[in-house]
Amino acid sequence: MAASTAVDTREPLAALRSAVLAIFVFSGFFVIVEPSPYELTFTLALLVFMATGMSLHAAITPMVLTLIVFNVGGLIALIPMLEDRDAVTFIAVSAYLALQTIFFASIVTTSPLRTLETIRTAYVGAALVASLAAIAGFLDIAGLGEMFSRYGRASGTFKDPNVLGTFLIPPAIFLFQDIVTGRRPWLRGAAFSLIVFAVFLSFSRGAWGNLAFAGLVMTFMIWNGEREASTRLRIVAAGVIAVLGLVALIAIALSVSELRGILLERASLNQSYDLGETGRFGNQLRSLPELMTLPLGYGPLQFRHHWPEDPHNVYINAFASYGWLGGIAYLGLIAATFGVAWKLRRVSPVLRRHYYAFWPPLLAVIIQGAQIDTDHWRHFFLLLGVVWGIHAADCRMKNAAQPVRRAASSGQVPNIRHAR
Repeated sequence: MAASTAVDTREPLAALRSAVLAIFVFSGFFVIVEPSPYELTFTLALLVFMATGMSLHAAITPMVLTLIVFNVGGLIALIPMLEDRDAVTFIAVSAYLALQTIFFASIVTTSPLRTLETIRTAYVGAALVASLAAIAGFLDIAGLGEMFSRYGRASGTFKDPNVLGTFLIPPAIFLFQDIVTGRRPWLRGAAFSLIVFAVFLSFSRGAWGNLAFAGLVMTFMIWNGEREASTRLRIVAAGVIAVLGLVALIAIALSVSELRGILLERASLNQSYDLGETGRFGNQLRSLPELMTLPLGYGPLQFRHHWPEDPHNVYINAFASYGWLGGIAYLGLIAATFGVAWKLRRVSPVLRRHYYAFWPPLLAVIIQGAQIDTDHWRHFFLLLGVVWGIHAADCRMKNAAQPVRRAASSGQVPNIRHAR
């Protein structure tokens, strides 16, 4: 009777937590205004989860420590320019995003399966709304072109087409995984096609590469981890359909004069702002010797005052905006994350599906950081926190299983609480 009562009191609480989390993640699709609903709903989610129970597992300690040191480096670099409102805001946002990362890791650790399903569902919903807005804006449906497009490219509910494109990659990967594993493939296929079309209309080279890379990595992981012939057959079929769809999409775009010019321009690797001594990559290389002599870097958002534009490289920006301390901490965070991903090769079967879904898009963003500043991308910190949370949940489950193995050898099997 007591056990039944305990379940009855926990379930409404779990439903409340899931609802608040879903609202928070779903609100990520709208960032035209700042502070965005995502920031406001995070405050609500944090308060609800703190009131109903949150805990930090020892397994996420490296992530927490490197994030703290990273932001301390930013605070120290900020000291000479406290009167610069933009610089102060920049560091405040960095700290806020670090807190969000710890939040995601904590809640995934505590209740992994329910939390991960909630995040996936809400993120896909957010992506569908953003995609519809992007398509409507690009096609100027109902006069929405001015609001939901920029520079002749789809931006949807984002200020920048590039950020829209990369925001849509994780949910596209979630859906593609469900397609190849047989989870309502036709319904998921329709949603996947809509999102991929919006990614295409963003004309973001980074997003295109991000999608292709993450999709290939996840496909390899599933192929390597799943031995069932039916799953591998679906992978081949989905791959063929995806390639044919891409070819058809490119052919249609090339046949429309308005699209042809944008496509050829964006597909070119020889962009004027990238090349030459004063181009993006030239500025990055020329800044390195100078940054090696500046322990505090240039200061938050000050790179643009020393060179023609922002660094467009998150690793250089880590040293430029957060100083040596912050830069080294950021590299440590990325290195530790790779270490966690390596350990998760042997993740518990119950968590494997989610690891296959969240790690490839995170890896893609980490690599993409070499050509764009990703240190304030909200979905990067969501992915980062979730992967570390999966690692911590995996550690919890394996630690809980150890007494079972020991007891089984002696003929006694204790009761343990399974992840929910």
